[in-house]
Amino acid sequence: MKLGTGPRRVLLFGALALTLVAVKWVDSNDSGGAEGAREASRMTRPYREAANGRSGSGRARADSASVSIDLSRLERAPSGKVSDAFASRNWEPPPPPMSVREMREREAPPPPPPPPQAPPLPFTYLGMLAESGRTTVFLARGTRDIAAAVGETIDGTYRVEAITPERIELTYLPLSQRQSLSLGNP
Repeated sequence: MKLGTGPRRVLLFGALALTLVAVKWVDSNDSGGAEGAREASRMTRPYREAANGRSGSGRARADSASVSIDLSRLERAPSGKVSDAFASRNWEPPPPPMSVREMREREAPPPPPPPPQAPPLPFTYLGMLAESGRTTVFLARGTRDIAAAVGETIDGTYRVEAITPERIELTYLPLSQRQSLSLGNP
């Protein structure tokens, strides 16, 4: 339903008149204006006195203005620690506490390193030649072919100790460790 400007104005002025009447009615029902304010003050006095530290006797003390505050107690005690409000912070939770066993393991010195070992043999078996009681083996190291017999030194690093139909025994000279190269024969 659409109202024109005339009826709309009548409704607005009626609402305004009702509001003014309601305000006047509420104001007239207030218990005597200043008398009501005194009554409200009398009702809240015990609460104010309790907040000020007075007894609930209802008498106001005249010496309430003589209360002094020790301002030196309000000052912050100097501390050696100055914190930076803009410093970066670590928000990760702290690590869980360590067990006694973990603490002992951390305190124990690390075990000594293992003794040095010879590197794996860099040779590949190519073949063997046995003539007039002397056996020669043919090995490959990368792209280089090597022919060696018992007692010979290869590259100043390996010495051929023994040659059998199943394997070649070599000694790694820097550590004096023996190594075997399987020939792969059944």
